[in-house]
Amino acid sequence: MAEWPTLLVTTWFVAEPSLTDDAHQLYTARVGAIPPEAAEVHFISASPVSAEDPHLLAMLRETASYEGLDPARLELFTLRCALTFDPACEDEVHQQLFFCGPTERDPFPGFQSHEVLRLLRS
Repeated sequence: MAEWPTLLVTTWFVAEPSLTDDAHQLYTARVGAIPPEAAEVHFISASPVSAEDPHLLAMLRETASYEGLDPARLELFTLRCALTFDPACEDEVHQQLFFCGPTERDPFPGFQSHEVLRLLRS
């Protein structure tokens, strides 16, 4: 597994503030469903964090309107996770870091950013 890349993944998403606990539970369940042969999860954020990015908020609110959500009630949040993954499973792993599958109605429309990490070993 030493040659597998390690990523810090930030999932930006919109939600009604009263639903952030639901979003966190769903995110944790989806990340937890990643098969161990595909990735080793090092950590997941303890809770969603409010974020400021007016452009991304507007973009995700527009996406939310197509999902049947009321965009005016939505605010921007982030969740982070660090994981080491098998490159052969990259698409499967990245999809699990969203709140639904590609053909499902998305309760928390989102966007991901990835940063490659170098783990320090003692």
